Amino acid sequence: MPEPDDRIVLWRNTIQLFYQYNRPNFVGPFKAAGFRYNVEPLFLSAEQGENLEPDIVASCETGWLILELTTQPKSKEPKLDRYRSIDPRYLNNYGLSVHDGEPDVMTSRLSDNVDDGTYCQITVDSILKIEKEEYLHNQRLKDELIKAKGMDLRRLPELPITIIPEMVGKGGELRRGLIEIVMQIFDPNSDGKTPVQLVDEGLERLFDKTRLEAKRQLIDKVKKRNGRPDPESSF
Repeated sequence: MPEPDDRIVLWRNTIQLFYQYNRPNFVGPFKAAGFRYNVEPLFLSAEQGENLEPDIVASCETGWLILELTTQPKSKEPKLDRYRSIDPRYLNNYGLSVHDGEPDVMTSRLSDNVDDGTYCQITVDSILKIEKEEYLHNQRLKDELIKAKGMDLRRLPELPITIIPEMVGKGGELRRGLIEIVMQIFDPNSDGKTPVQLVDEGLERLFDKTRLEAKRQLIDKVKKRNGRPDPESSF
């Protein structure tokens, strides 16, 4: 089977930081700080009403944060600047705690060779690295990230996430992401899988964290590529 592309590795390793495991004994820093997250929610900026779709928005009792996940070799500082203007009242639409004021904004990457300006950066390739944590306002978040520095992410169970919402415009990537799941259909005992089931299994734990419209776009893309007019039709 094909190796997952860098973006899937980036998402898997970043999402791990919102969870905990008994074996091995691991508590991700975002989990330890009490954050709950949502994937690619749609927000408006407070002043201009601009549509903004951060990769991950998370909230807890002590504050909220925005995470931009990227493998691009250029700085994300301009986009991160815009995220600071997001209207926090929309957090309630996604079941997240509402806070006044600006979020902590961060990037997550697989390498630390790009400078994203005056924002905290985490690197999740294998060993968790934290840089520029001095730009964080939430002290609890800062403390947990500092405590987590040096965590070996390679010892964690691999998350079976194989697709992410941003693949909706890239049919080839979506197809590669679903190939292992599609191959199960050829098992003699398989009852087939609907487009909804394919997307559900591909997103794995991201499915319940992804807004409805983003899931619908992925399902429609799967149907289009396989010529299925009905989302409940089995492959």
